[in-house]
Amino acid sequence: MGWFPASIHGTDWLSQPRIKHVCYGVLLGVSLSYTTLSFTRYLSLRKQRARHEVEAFEARPIELRSDEIVSGVAGLIGTEGNTPLVRINSLSNALGVEILGKAEFLNPGGSVKDRVALQMIEDAERNGLLRPYTGSRIFEGTVGSTGISIATIARARGYDATIIMPDDVAEEKVKALLALGAEVERVRPASIVDKKQACVSHHP
Repeated sequence: MGWFPASIHGTDWLSQPRIKHVCYGVLLGVSLSYTTLSFTRYLSLRKQRARHEVEAFEARPIELRSDEIVSGVAGLIGTEGNTPLVRINSLSNALGVEILGKAEFLNPGGSVKDRVALQMIEDAERNGLLRPYTGSRIFEGTVGSTGISIATIARARGYDATIIMPDDVAEEKVKALLALGAEVERVRPASIVDKKQACVSHHP
């Protein structure tokens, strides 16, 4: 004859809280074990697949298309307008029209002035005023960005560059120019109406 606590005589033993908790614990343990086993097997299969892919990989030489190769630093300058267009999401979404910005900062000198500098130097070359690697020197008066563009292209094309700039320009610009191989002359800025300003005119 079986023995049961007096408190559960005549009742369904599964309805008792303690028995329910035991059953729930068993079910939870089995579920966790099965989940862990499945996850471990999944990781093992992934490692095996990755190993097979590495073993099946065949090394091959790098292939370059001729249209992907540019000629020197000047070839990186977007003279044909090929610097990227970037959609400005905040303005485009707010106004309901497409607002685009041109990423001229991706030019090697960091600004649209690279186009101007390259055009001036190429014009001078076509007119015989500049000849690369002959000691030709380019002079530019600037407060920064144009001088950096001139110095960048001059160095790439075989010219010396002297940049004249105000002495209150940020030191970072001076260091950038020196790093590009340019000579920097710093002068005291003067008002355009100052009588000491030099005005040079060229007559044919």
